[in-house]
Amino acid sequence: MAFFLNSCKEGFEPNAPFQEKYVLNCILNANDSVQIMTITRGYPPNADGSATPTGDLGVKNALVRVWVDDSVYFFHDTITERSDGSHGGGKVSFYVCKYYRSSPGKAHVVEAILPGGKKLKSSFDMPQPVSITFDPAVTVPTLQSDNFFLSWETTDRNVYFYPRLILSYKYQQDTSWILKTKKLPVDYVSRNGQTEYFYAIPSANHTIKVSKNALGSAITDIAQADQDKTHYKILGMNLEVYTLDKYLANYYANTAMQGGDFTIRLDEVDFTNITGGLGVFAGYVHQTLFINLNTDFIWSLGFNKEK
Repeated sequence: MAFFLNSCKEGFEPNAPFQEKYVLNCILNANDSVQIMTITRGYPPNADGSATPTGDLGVKNALVRVWVDDSVYFFHDTITERSDGSHGGGKVSFYVCKYYRSSPGKAHVVEAILPGGKKLKSSFDMPQPVSITFDPAVTVPTLQSDNFFLSWETTDRNVYFYPRLILSYKYQQDTSWILKTKKLPVDYVSRNGQTEYFYAIPSANHTIKVSKNALGSAITDIAQADQDKTHYKILGMNLEVYTLDKYLANYYANTAMQGGDFTIRLDEVDFTNITGGLGVFAGYVHQTLFINLNTDFIWSLGFNKEK
């Protein structure tokens, strides 16, 4: 109880003087040549007591470098118009690197030296690509099975996986066939005549279980606007696996899993792995594998399958 009271006392000082803090956020995609980083500063409350900031909070003219083994990448500051209307609109500053090379499994170190001399540092190891254990000659699901499984393997520890199933299909609009995609669920329930879909979420699991009925229901939904199913051709399904490094996994575990929007927690975690400031420096690997859908299953839904 004494520890709890002391924690509250230290965490809540309404009359404490404002202390400016700096936040570095950068999530590197191992498969992309263009990387983005933001460096922002804290702000005091407005004169009317409100806490919504206005204007550009970005820190400009910092020396920002990321080392990957023997290579060094410079991030240059730039500015663009804010498109979401937040913070009163106007400009927003960020840093960009356009020449990053794919580097799964390698150590990454960031150092940002701010104009006043303050230094922000962090490091992480980019995850290795996973090995997806699925025979490309196999089609799913069979008419006899209620479920099927998709899995992958990795030697990395303390990583999370975010799998997604994406349907690819064509829709005939006038005389043209338009390529479209749709995110697919792994399960569903029916409540009061309404269908509620469940999608895969980030976790440490190496396998997802997919319900045939949920898959069929979601595929059938593409014909809601046009009931003529001859206007559709099903191409197949992609399994996307995002492998999150341990810091991105910890960030997700400490923030996204803290409860609903109306949950109040006294021990809520402010995750950071930035020395000298706040924020997240982490990375992920994105992989995609085409999954061939069973022709008999597609026909049972009333659709044609493109060969």
